[in-house]
Amino acid sequence: LPLHAARRVRAQKAQLAMTAMTAANAAHAVVVAPSRGPVGGQLTQRPGAVSLDGARLYLCSGDAVRSFCTATGAPLGPPLLGHTADVTAVAIHPANPLLLLTASLDGTLRTWSAEDGKPQGAVLAAPGPVESMAVPGGKSSHGRDVVFLSCWKRTGGGDGGGGDHQQLAEGGRVHAYSLGKGRAVERIAKTVTPPTLVASPRGTFLGAFERHTVMLWSLRHKEGGGGSIQRALRLHHTKPITVMAFSQADEIVAAGDNTGRILLWHGFAAAAAAATGGGGDGGGGVGTNESQGAAAVVLSPAEAGGGGGGAGGGGE
Repeated sequence: LPLHAARRVRAQKAQLAMTAMTAANAAHAVVVAPSRGPVGGQLTQRPGAVSLDGARLYLCSGDAVRSFCTATGAPLGPPLLGHTADVTAVAIHPANPLLLLTASLDGTLRTWSAEDGKPQGAVLAAPGPVESMAVPGGKSSHGRDVVFLSCWKRTGGGDGGGGDHQQLAEGGRVHAYSLGKGRAVERIAKTVTPPTLVASPRGTFLGAFERHTVMLWSLRHKEGGGGSIQRALRLHHTKPITVMAFSQADEIVAAGDNTGRILLWHGFAAAAAAATGGGGDGGGGVGTNESQGAAAVVLSPAEAGGGGGGAGGGGE
C-alpha cells in the first residue's frame, strides 16, 4: 500500500481497538465493532449469585468477585479482593442475606458484606481446594449453618492458605461443612475429580454429576434433625453428563449429555430419600430402576420426546 493508505488503515484499526476497549470497560460484556454491531462476551464459566432484590449479579473473576447491575450490565463498586487463587463459587450467605460467601482454590471460605464489599468474620479453612460449593439453605439451624463443598483431596504439603491446587490435591471429595464450627462435619462422597454441586431450589436435594452418572442426596431428614447422609441415589446414563438442574418444585431432575440430549427423571424423591437413609460410605450408591419410583424421559435435539428405558436407561 502507499504510505498514506497504510497510515489510514492503521488509524482505523486503532480507532476500532479504542472503541472495543471503551465498551468492554463500560459493560464487561459487550464489545462494539462498527461493522458488526454488538457482540456478546463471556464473563465467567463459574456459577454466580443474584442479590435478594435482583439488582446485583455477583460473578467470580479470577481471584476476585465482581458485581454488575442486572438492568444495565454496568460494573458496580470495586471487586472483592482477598483470595490468593481463583474464586470458584459465590453465594448469598445462608444465615444472613446481607452477606456473601465465597470459596476458592486457595482452600478457604470468606464472608463479605453484600452492601460495601468489606470482609466480615474469620477466614475459614476448607478440607481442600474448593472447586464447587452448594448452599441449599433452609429455615432450620442446619440449613442456616451447613454448606456443601466439592474439594480436591489434600495430599499434604499445604496449609490451606493458598498454593498450587494441582500439587496439593489428588482425587475429589464432597463434604458437608459447618460454617459455625469452621470445619467439615461429614464426607458424603469420594470421586475421581471434584464434581459440580447443584442444590435444588427448595433446598431439599443436593445433586452432582460425574462421567455418566448423576448423584442425588436427600436433605429432608437433615432439616428435621436427622442423622448423617450416607448414600447417594445414582442415575446412570450411556453418555457423559455435562450439566444438571432441578425443577422449581424439586419434583424433576434434568441432565444434559455431550450429544445435546436432555434426560428428565420424574418421581426421584422417594428413591433418593430411601438411598440417602441407607448405610455405607459416601462413595456408595443405589442402582436405579422404575421399581424405585424414578423414571426417565429423553429429549433429543431432533425430537420433542423420546423413550425412557428406566432411570438409568437414557433411552438407548
